[in-house]
Amino acid sequence: MFSPGNSARQLLLALWAATSALFAGGKISPDLAKSKAGIVGILVQYRSAPSTTNVSNISTRHRGTVKRVHQESRALEVSLPSTELTNLAADPDVVYVSADRPLRANMIYAGPTVGTVSALFQGVRGEGIAVAVIDSGVNEHQDLAGRIVYAESFIGKLGTSKDAVADQFGHGTIVAGVAAGSGEASGLLTPLRGIAPASKSSASKRWMPKARVRTRR
Repeated sequence: MFSPGNSARQLLLALWAATSALFAGGKISPDLAKSKAGIVGILVQYRSAPSTTNVSNISTRHRGTVKRVHQESRALEVSLPSTELTNLAADPDVVYVSADRPLRANMIYAGPTVGTVSALFQGVRGEGIAVAVIDSGVNEHQDLAGRIVYAESFIGKLGTSKDAVADQFGHGTIVAGVAAGSGEASGLLTPLRGIAPASKSSASKRWMPKARVRTRR
């Protein structure tokens, strides 16, 4: 029998379902939304650090697997069936779902991003400037050879020798390269220079990693 009350409830449920699906779709990155059927690797960003409930829901509700928990960035690294993406995005705790894309550092974009290209064309390359790198130390990489004018370690092996500021972690050397790398190691065709490739560096070792950090290659 026709019932206006039942019809109204059914209409409201249909509208709620359509609205939820539309809202969830807005929380999925465009490239991920076009992914084909199968297992996909994703990063799920939450409003706050993922709780144990958020973690367990991946397997119990969405047939997925949590690969890694990123508390500081409030995210989970997950693999699950692509058919579960909309359901996962509909979770009010979820802010955004994106593909777990491989990332690689590339100095090609560093200069243009901070506007140094025009400075280089005008011949401004950092001559007469010394950049202080206070980090995990600095190794005398080919791109920095002969331009580390001062070195001092305040932890571990104290001293002012280049051996004292040896960079076991690598972070400080990368920072020095971004700032003052000459680009010699990358060759003449596509030299990946630092922001001020003619500047000199002062290396101060102020910290060491307590544990090795595993990074994806």
